[in-house]
Amino acid sequence: AFLLAAVSATIALRSAFVASWHGNVSGRPIPSLLSREVYSGGHYGPRCIILRPPVQGFNPDDTPNPRELSPVVPKFHKQKYLFYNFSQVGYPTSEVFMQIEGKTMWKKVGEVVAADGNFENAVVAQWYLLSKQSYFLFKKAHFYMVKPTRMIFGYTNEKAEIVPVEGTLCEATDPLTLRGMLNKCGFLKKEKPAHWGSMNVKAKNREETKRDFQRRGKGNLLKRGYNKQLKAHKWYNPDKYLGKYNEYMTKKRGLVYGCLNAR
Repeated sequence: AFLLAAVSATIALRSAFVASWHGNVSGRPIPSLLSREVYSGGHYGPRCIILRPPVQGFNPDDTPNPRELSPVVPKFHKQKYLFYNFSQVGYPTSEVFMQIEGKTMWKKVGEVVAADGNFENAVVAQWYLLSKQSYFLFKKAHFYMVKPTRMIFGYTNEKAEIVPVEGTLCEATDPLTLRGMLNKCGFLKKEKPAHWGSMNVKAKNREETKRDFQRRGKGNLLKRGYNKQLKAHKWYNPDKYLGKYNEYMTKKRGLVYGCLNAR
């Protein structure tokens, strides 16, 4: 009688638990710290199994994320893309100037945009790009950047005054912090004057074509007469030609293409 009462109580508990259970009983880890699952098998009949989340392992809790260790290097094309996006939306923009303290006057390097309106953070975050562009534009930057003289950058405010920015980011700045600052600003560099450009650049700018292939590194596409000759395609090997894509895939995978084969 006692055994029969225990079995009846177990069955009743199982029915009540299954009726009110909406979780995952597949055996995989469940977000809750402690969950129960009714299992009707084994040598002893119905039973209640306690499921606990898997052990975290022996990895210490203070292990840094790989994203926190990888360096963040600003790129010209990324900041130029953000500059156009933010400026089209309507975020404030400002001009950026460079000065070598006690040696040169303020010289324009480009324009910056700040999504949060903080141009000082925008200049500090893009200090590497500003220095690199200053080295490209001005000959005096070549000479004084290797000397103990200090290079200063500044932006223009509402009163058309140049506000100098003191210092760069700290040496131990978190890379993710710098990434967040770069995502809130953009930079459009100033191009070098045409009379200071190389002969190659001047020749490309003088020549105008339909799609400006010569300015995009595709000058070989302008030689249309030569490209029609077989010797222009030295990479082509007729022995490796497998046919059209549809014909090749039909033989390989049994695909049906065209109206005639589909009938």
